[in-house]
Parts: sequence; structure tokens; C-alpha cells
Amino acid sequence: TPGLTYIATFDLTDPAGTAAGVAAASTSIVDVTLDGPVILSQVVLRLADGEIHYQRMINRFGAYPRTATGAVLGGTGVYAIARGDVAVTWPDQDTIKIALNLVEPST
Repeated sequence: TPGLTYIATFDLTDPAGTAAGVAAASTSIVDVTLDGPVILSQVVLRLADGEIHYQRMINRFGAYPRTATGAVLGGTGVYAIARGDVAVTWPDQDTIKIALNLVEPST
């Protein structure tokens, strides 16, 4: 039902499998199509040197892999002036891959 919300937390690892931090997502269902739900999520990546906050929408239906692009809203610590985007891929129901594309701030 549109408007329903849920939260999720995840352990973050680097590509080698080493612990990198934790993530938390607050998600709302914003539409329900004939194919399935569309969700909007606000996500925080809590890393050793600060946090990165981003937002994304995704069609949460169809075959894997599923993909989405999010906008970096900002951050804390070394990410206090973070800008850029986030590419998210769900290769299967148990894995989420996050690729940050941070850009240098313009002077």
C-alpha cells in the first residue's frame, strides 16, 4: 500500500569482504504498479571516517539484477561536503552492491 514504511540495516564490506561500516535505510512505498511496488529510500552509510547520506527510488519488482541510481545529499566527517551519485545493484535477493561516484567540489 502506498505510504507504508519500513527500515533496514546492513553490514558494509569492501570488495575483499573486509568490514567497512554499517548502513541504515528508511523506505516508503510511493507507488504500486501492476508489476509491483516503487520505493523511495533515504540511506545512511556509516563509515570509519564519516557518513554519506543518499536518496534513491527503485522499482522493487522484476528479475534480478535490479539497479537504481541515487543522489548523494551530503555527509559528515571527511564526507561533509560530499556530492555525487550512487549506483546500486541487487545481483540477487541477498546482496546489494553500492558504488559511490563522489565528485570534487567546485571552487
